[in-house]
Amino acid sequence: MAIDRGPWNALVDDDGSNLVGTIWNKDKIKTVILDPTDAALVATVPTIQTYVPVLSGPATAPTLGNGLMSGRYQQLGKMIHVAIVFRYGSTTTGGTGGYWTFNLPAAPLIVAGHVSQQVIFYAAALSPTLISSGPLVAHYSGTALYVITTAGSLVGPTVPFTWSDGAQLIIRGSYEIA
Repeated sequence: MAIDRGPWNALVDDDGSNLVGTIWNKDKIKTVILDPTDAALVATVPTIQTYVPVLSGPATAPTLGNGLMSGRYQQLGKMIHVAIVFRYGSTTTGGTGGYWTFNLPAAPLIVAGHVSQQVIFYAAALSPTLISSGPLVAHYSGTALYVITTAGSLVGPTVPFTWSDGAQLIIRGSYEIA
C-alpha cells in the first residue's frame, strides 16, 4: 500500500520505498522555517504607527490647549489606513476662518492630470449633548484634509455644532501613496 499523504498529516518516505514513512503533522509544523530562503515567504504584518495630526484653519489657527489630537496609521504596501481623533478641551480654541484642516502621515498619490487626490474618509462629530451629528466625509485636496457635513458645509468651530469641552471628531479611511 502506498503512503497516504492526506491534507492534515504527511508521511515522509524514509527509505524511498513509498511504503514506509514517518508521520508529520502539518498543522504542528506549518510555521517551521526549514530553509533561510523560506523566511522571505513568511508574511509580516506591519505595526501600527502613531503621528500627531496638525489642526489648522484658514485665518487664526486653532489652539489645542488641554484638548487631544492623536493619529495612527498602518502602511500595507502602497496603501495607508489612518485614524485621527480630535477631542475638544476646556481650554481649546477653534480659531477663526470658518473651517479646519488636518494633515495626513504621507501625501496621497496624485493621479496624472489631476490637482488633488480624491481621497474619501468617513468621519463623525460627537458632542456632549449630541449622540452624533450624522455621517461626515473627509476629503483631501491639495495638501490638506477637509471634513464636510452631509449638507456640504466645512467642519469648523461652529459646524456642525458649536464645539465645547468633550466634543470629538473621529476620522477614518484608507488611501494610496506613490
